[in-house]
Amino acid sequence: MKKLTYIPTAKTSLILFLFISLILPMSVGAASLYFEPDTVNVAAGEEFEINLIIETGKEGVSALQTELLFDPKSVEVRSLSKKGSDFSLWTIEPEFSNTSGSIKLGGGINNSGDDIKTGEFKFITIKFKAVADKSILKVVDHIAYSGDGFGTLLNPKTKVANFIVSTPPIETILEPKIPSNTSVAPQVSTPATPEVISTPSVPLEKEITIESTPDEKTPVLVDNEIISTS
Repeated sequence: MKKLTYIPTAKTSLILFLFISLILPMSVGAASLYFEPDTVNVAAGEEFEINLIIETGKEGVSALQTELLFDPKSVEVRSLSKKGSDFSLWTIEPEFSNTSGSIKLGGGINNSGDDIKTGEFKFITIKFKAVADKSILKVVDHIAYSGDGFGTLLNPKTKVANFIVSTPPIETILEPKIPSNTSVAPQVSTPATPEVISTPSVPLEKEITIESTPDEKTPVLVDNEIISTS
């Protein structure tokens, strides 16, 4: 039996290509997802802000969803701000965890039709507090769609942000040392001088002599007055 070999024509190849394009969204690789600034030198305890930016090149953007990771031992998130963002429709409200060191958010923008805007788009502003050491902020998951109306994936290239946290040195106060060849005079204790308490002199009572005769009764002394008992 003779084996038949199928050779697709140009028309068949075009139909097949269009069919696959409708099922699977196309992607373009001119976009990039990065942080601004991308390097931060800061002292421990200080706060700083960093923006997440998507650059679309010649393409527009209609939606972006992403997850970021950071080292919570190096920095901690203080807040996520939508202020000044080019995105207005939030499919996933911005949230963060300083325990797992993650940030998640998703949003859309009205950027389709004949008037598609291209270039840089600000997504979110992140406020950090520096803790210690060096670390990075990176994008671990993302998906971005073009504004062409066909569900084209932008497939942006991602970049990291570097954090360098400096810790101020701890001041050490040293006690002065006494040279070993220096003699220290012994301290001589001086006995305390006894306190002299003066006692006021008590006037002596005047001696009173009483003479009595055998026929008289003995007088009685009452309150320094002599009272006769006769």
